[in-house]
Amino acid sequence: MKSLRFVAPIALALSAQAQLLFTADIRTVQTDSSSSAIATRLYLDSGFTQAASATAGYNIWFVADTARNGVPTLGVNPANLLGSDDRILFRDRVDGDQPGSTAGRFRRNGAQISSVDVLTGGVTESAVRASNIYVYLWNDTTAVSFTPEAGDQFGIYNLGTFTVPEIGNAFWGIDGNVNATQFTVAAVPEPQEYAAMAGGALIAFAVWRRRQQQQRA
Repeated sequence: MKSLRFVAPIALALSAQAQLLFTADIRTVQTDSSSSAIATRLYLDSGFTQAASATAGYNIWFVADTARNGVPTLGVNPANLLGSDDRILFRDRVDGDQPGSTAGRFRRNGAQISSVDVLTGGVTESAVRASNIYVYLWNDTTAVSFTPEAGDQFGIYNLGTFTVPEIGNAFWGIDGNVNATQFTVAAVPEPQEYAAMAGGALIAFAVWRRRQQQQRA
Protein backbone atom coordinates (compact mmCIF):
# COMPACT_ATOMS: atom_id res chain seq x y z
CA MET A 1 0.00 0.00 0.00
CA LYS A 2 1.29 3.45 -0.85
CA SER A 3 2.16 5.80 1.99
CA LEU A 4 -0.31 8.50 2.99
CA ARG A 5 0.51 11.99 1.80
CA PHE A 6 -1.33 15.29 2.05
CA VAL A 7 -3.57 16.22 -0.85
CA ALA A 8 -5.81 19.21 -1.34
CA PRO A 9 -9.59 18.77 -0.92
CA ILE A 10 -11.45 17.54 -3.97
CA ALA A 11 -12.38 20.39 -6.29
CA LEU A 12 -16.00 20.02 -7.34
CA ALA A 13 -16.01 22.99 -9.73
CA LEU A 14 -16.33 21.88 -13.35
CA SER A 15 -14.10 23.26 -16.04
CA ALA A 16 -15.55 25.56 -18.69
CA GLN A 17 -15.42 22.73 -21.24
CA ALA A 18 -17.22 20.20 -19.03
CA GLN A 19 -20.94 19.60 -19.18
CA LEU A 20 -22.80 18.68 -16.01
CA LEU A 21 -24.68 15.47 -16.80
CA PHE A 22 -26.43 15.03 -13.45
CA THR A 23 -25.87 15.08 -9.70
CA ALA A 24 -26.11 12.13 -7.32
CA ASP A 25 -26.49 11.60 -3.59
CA ILE A 26 -24.28 8.65 -2.65
CA ARG A 27 -24.05 6.85 0.69
CA THR A 28 -23.53 3.51 2.39
CA VAL A 29 -26.90 2.33 3.67
CA GLN A 30 -28.47 -0.65 5.44
CA THR A 31 -30.73 -1.37 2.46
CA ASP A 32 -31.18 0.37 -0.86
CA SER A 33 -34.53 1.78 0.27
CA SER A 34 -33.16 3.17 3.54
CA SER A 35 -31.61 6.27 2.01
CA SER A 36 -31.37 8.05 5.35
CA ALA A 37 -29.89 5.14 7.36
CA ILE A 38 -26.10 5.32 7.09
CA ALA A 39 -24.28 1.99 7.57
CA THR A 40 -20.76 0.57 7.71
CA ARG A 41 -20.06 -1.14 4.39
CA LEU A 42 -16.43 -0.45 3.42
CA TYR A 43 -13.75 -2.84 4.71
CA LEU A 44 -10.07 -3.63 4.23
CA ASP A 45 -10.41 -7.42 4.04
CA SER A 46 -13.05 -10.10 3.53
CA GLY A 47 -13.83 -10.64 7.20
CA PHE A 48 -16.27 -7.74 6.96
CA THR A 49 -17.87 -7.30 10.40
CA GLN A 50 -14.73 -8.63 12.11
CA ALA A 51 -12.46 -6.78 9.69
CA ALA A 52 -10.89 -3.35 9.86
CA SER A 53 -13.17 -0.72 8.40
CA ALA A 54 -11.73 1.56 5.75
CA THR A 55 -11.03 4.86 7.47
CA ALA A 56 -11.36 8.32 5.94
CA GLY A 57 -8.79 8.79 3.18
CA TYR A 58 -9.14 5.53 1.21
CA ASN A 59 -9.94 6.11 -2.44
CA ILE A 60 -13.33 5.24 -3.87
CA TRP A 61 -14.43 5.34 -7.52
CA PHE A 62 -17.84 5.20 -9.15
CA VAL A 63 -17.59 3.61 -12.59
CA ALA A 64 -20.20 3.44 -15.35
CA ASP A 65 -20.36 0.09 -17.18
CA THR A 66 -22.07 1.58 -20.23
CA ALA A 67 -22.44 -1.75 -22.08
CA ARG A 68 -23.71 -3.44 -18.91
CA ASN A 69 -21.40 -6.40 -19.58
CA GLY A 70 -19.47 -6.33 -16.31
CA VAL A 71 -16.06 -4.89 -15.49
CA PRO A 72 -12.63 -6.59 -15.56
CA THR A 73 -11.48 -8.06 -12.24
CA LEU A 74 -9.19 -11.12 -12.20
CA GLY A 75 -5.79 -10.70 -13.82
CA VAL A 76 -6.22 -7.00 -14.51
CA ASN A 77 -3.21 -4.76 -14.95
CA PRO A 78 -2.90 -0.96 -15.20
CA ALA A 79 -3.42 -1.15 -18.97
CA ASN A 80 -6.70 -3.10 -18.93
CA LEU A 81 -8.18 -2.20 -15.55
CA LEU A 82 -11.30 -0.79 -17.20
CA GLY A 83 -13.04 -2.07 -20.32
CA SER A 84 -13.36 0.12 -23.42
CA ASP A 85 -16.97 0.92 -22.47
CA ASP A 86 -16.25 1.69 -18.80
CA ARG A 87 -15.94 5.28 -17.54
CA ILE A 88 -14.99 6.73 -14.16
CA LEU A 89 -17.89 9.01 -13.20
CA PHE A 90 -16.73 10.27 -9.82
CA ARG A 91 -13.68 9.91 -7.57
CA ASP A 92 -13.78 10.57 -3.84
CA ARG A 93 -12.55 9.42 -0.44
CA VAL A 94 -14.12 7.13 2.12
CA ASP A 95 -16.02 9.47 4.46
CA GLY A 96 -17.12 12.02 1.87
CA ASP A 97 -18.95 14.69 3.86
CA GLN A 98 -20.22 12.35 6.60
CA PRO A 99 -19.72 13.95 10.04
CA GLY A 100 -18.60 12.16 13.18
CA SER A 101 -17.03 8.69 13.44
CA THR A 102 -17.08 7.46 9.85
CA ALA A 103 -14.78 4.43 9.39
CA GLY A 104 -16.35 2.16 6.79
CA ARG A 105 -18.95 4.73 5.82
CA PHE A 106 -19.44 7.14 2.93
CA ARG A 107 -21.80 10.00 2.19
CA ARG A 108 -21.57 12.59 -0.55
CA ASN A 109 -24.53 14.80 -1.35
CA GLY A 110 -24.76 16.37 -4.78
CA ALA A 111 -21.80 14.58 -6.37
CA GLN A 112 -21.32 16.25 -9.75
CA ILE A 113 -21.18 13.80 -12.65
CA SER A 114 -19.69 15.67 -15.59
CA SER A 115 -18.57 14.96 -19.13
CA VAL A 116 -14.88 15.41 -18.28
CA ASP A 117 -14.07 11.69 -18.39
CA VAL A 118 -17.12 9.97 -19.82
CA LEU A 119 -18.07 11.34 -23.25
CA THR A 120 -15.14 9.91 -25.16
CA GLY A 121 -14.54 6.92 -27.38
CA GLY A 122 -18.09 6.81 -28.68
CA VAL A 123 -19.74 6.67 -25.25
CA THR A 124 -22.87 8.82 -25.21
CA GLU A 125 -24.65 10.61 -22.40
CA SER A 126 -27.67 8.33 -22.78
CA ALA A 127 -25.39 5.29 -22.39
CA VAL A 128 -23.92 6.76 -19.22
CA ARG A 129 -27.40 7.37 -17.80
CA ALA A 130 -28.38 3.75 -18.54
CA SER A 131 -25.19 2.23 -17.13
CA ASN A 132 -24.62 -0.19 -14.33
CA ILE A 133 -22.72 1.74 -11.66
CA TYR A 134 -19.85 -0.02 -9.91
CA VAL A 135 -18.21 1.06 -6.66
CA TYR A 136 -14.43 0.58 -6.61
CA LEU A 137 -12.93 0.70 -3.10
CA TRP A 138 -9.15 1.00 -3.24
CA ASN A 139 -6.66 -0.11 -0.60
CA ASP A 140 -4.88 3.14 -1.34
CA THR A 141 -4.67 6.53 0.36
CA THR A 142 -2.68 8.58 -2.13
CA ALA A 143 -4.10 11.37 -4.31
CA VAL A 144 -7.74 11.09 -5.38
CA SER A 145 -6.58 11.24 -8.99
CA PHE A 146 -4.03 8.44 -8.45
CA THR A 147 -3.15 6.05 -11.27
CA PRO A 148 -3.38 2.40 -10.20
CA GLU A 149 -0.10 0.50 -10.26
CA ALA A 150 0.90 -3.15 -9.96
CA GLY A 151 0.26 -4.33 -6.41
CA ASP A 152 -2.64 -1.99 -5.71
CA GLN A 153 -5.73 -3.75 -4.37
CA PHE A 154 -9.41 -3.03 -4.85
CA GLY A 155 -12.88 -4.42 -4.36
CA ILE A 156 -16.01 -3.76 -6.39
CA TYR A 157 -19.74 -3.65 -5.79
CA ASN A 158 -22.43 -3.42 -8.46
CA LEU A 159 -24.94 -0.73 -7.54
CA GLY A 160 -27.10 -1.60 -10.53
CA THR A 161 -28.83 0.79 -12.92
CA PHE A 162 -30.42 3.93 -11.54
CA THR A 163 -32.88 6.35 -13.08
CA VAL A 164 -31.76 9.96 -13.12
CA PRO A 165 -34.76 12.08 -12.06
CA GLU A 166 -35.80 15.14 -14.05
CA ILE A 167 -35.63 17.19 -10.85
CA GLY A 168 -33.26 16.59 -7.95
CA ASN A 169 -30.35 14.22 -7.51
CA ALA A 170 -29.99 10.57 -8.43
CA PHE A 171 -29.52 8.28 -5.40
CA TRP A 172 -26.85 5.60 -5.27
CA GLY A 173 -27.18 3.48 -2.14
CA ILE A 174 -24.25 1.17 -1.32
CA ASP A 175 -26.22 -1.50 0.50
CA GLY A 176 -23.64 -4.32 0.32
CA ASN A 177 -20.20 -4.77 1.86
CA VAL A 178 -17.14 -3.92 -0.23
CA ASN A 179 -13.73 -5.51 0.41
CA ALA A 180 -10.77 -3.36 -0.67
CA THR A 181 -8.44 -6.39 -0.90
CA GLN A 182 -10.66 -8.53 -3.13
CA PHE A 183 -8.55 -8.11 -6.28
CA THR A 184 -4.92 -7.17 -6.98
CA VAL A 185 -3.60 -5.20 -9.94
CA ALA A 186 -0.95 -7.22 -11.76
CA ALA A 187 2.08 -5.91 -13.64
CA VAL A 188 1.75 -5.28 -17.36
CA PRO A 189 3.31 -8.33 -19.09
CA GLU A 190 6.66 -7.76 -20.78
CA PRO A 191 6.83 -8.39 -24.57
CA GLN A 192 8.59 -11.73 -24.02
CA GLU A 193 5.79 -12.76 -21.66
CA TYR A 194 3.23 -12.01 -24.37
CA ALA A 195 5.27 -14.18 -26.74
CA ALA A 196 5.40 -17.00 -24.19
CA MET A 197 1.65 -16.82 -23.64
CA ALA A 198 1.02 -16.84 -27.38
CA GLY A 199 3.35 -19.83 -27.79
CA GLY A 200 1.58 -21.66 -24.99
CA ALA A 201 -1.78 -21.00 -26.60
CA LEU A 202 -0.54 -22.39 -29.93
CA ILE A 203 0.79 -25.54 -28.26
CA ALA A 204 -2.49 -26.04 -26.42
CA PHE A 205 -4.42 -25.61 -29.66
CA ALA A 206 -2.16 -28.10 -31.45
CA VAL A 207 -2.69 -30.68 -28.69
CA TRP A 208 -6.46 -30.14 -28.77
CA ARG A 209 -6.55 -30.45 -32.57
CA ARG A 210 -4.51 -33.66 -32.52
CA ARG A 211 -6.89 -35.21 -29.96
CA GLN A 212 -9.85 -34.22 -32.10
CA GLN A 213 -8.26 -35.93 -35.13
CA GLN A 214 -7.52 -39.06 -33.10
CA GLN A 215 -11.09 -39.25 -31.87
CA ARG A 216 -12.41 -39.02 -35.43
CA ALA A 217 -10.04 -41.74 -36.71
